[in-house]
Amino acid sequence: SGAVVHLLSETGTQVPVRLNIKTDVEAATAAAAAAVRGMTGAGTLYLVQVTKVPAEEMFVEKRLVLTADFTGRVLAVSAPQSTLFGFPGSELLGSCLADSVDLFADWRERSGEGQMQMLLLALLDKEQEMPGTSWRVRVHAPPSAHEGELPPLPGHVRTAKAKLSCSACLQVELDEDGDGGAIADSSAMGALGDDSNN
Repeated sequence: SGAVVHLLSETGTQVPVRLNIKTDVEAATAAAAAAVRGMTGAGTLYLVQVTKVPAEEMFVEKRLVLTADFTGRVLAVSAPQSTLFGFPGSELLGSCLADSVDLFADWRERSGEGQMQMLLLALLDKEQEMPGTSWRVRVHAPPSAHEGELPPLPGHVRTAKAKLSCSACLQVELDEDGDGGAIADSSAMGALGDDSNN
């Protein structure tokens, strides 16, 4: 109950709606009493409330906004409880964008850890040149603090475990109102699909 779903209109267009399903307590009590008396047709009455969802609200569940500094370190997550990418958004806090977004990982691999600011500035420059510019990226969970804690079994070769990732659309904008006057990079990432393959 409460999730956004799509219904088809008479013209065949999808209409985003939110369903709220409730049980009518009085009807359920009457149905239970009728069942005790042996009457047929007893059951539970469900009330379904359908509310049209405004366009701007429709994408809220499909967006995760990250605030990062120019080193790529994630300082804030808009919805820490969100599992949009298959892991809690809170796992991104304190991690580097390069640990979970392929575009940043590739850049770090080619240019080094200290050059993350150059990529962020280039992305911001492109955003200023063409507002609304976005990049298709792959997102996966950052390495956890517990990864690799167990020693390998004797005589067993440990193989690298492939990480599951999701497609996303990355947009970058400058947050000039950051805490403490710091300039931060806000990366809005929304899922493009649920293809969770590597």
